Amino acid sequence: MLSITRKDGQSFYIGDDIVVTLTRASKGSAVISIKAPDDVAIMRTELLDGSLANIPLPDVEFEPE
Repeated sequence: MLSITRKDGQSFYIGDDIVVTLTRASKGSAVISIKAPDDVAIMRTELLDGSLANIPLPDVEFEPE
């Protein structure tokens, strides 16, 4: 596992086309933004664990503002 230290507004790449940015950090939590191609699934681990793991994902398209 790679651990990376970032300050607010700093980013790093995963591969050539995924950008992870630390949007805001405060005591005990952090807000990150992920920019990735549409075909890359991004899922919080708590949604994959337990009873929520068997709920099908909705078939929707995201339209950024």
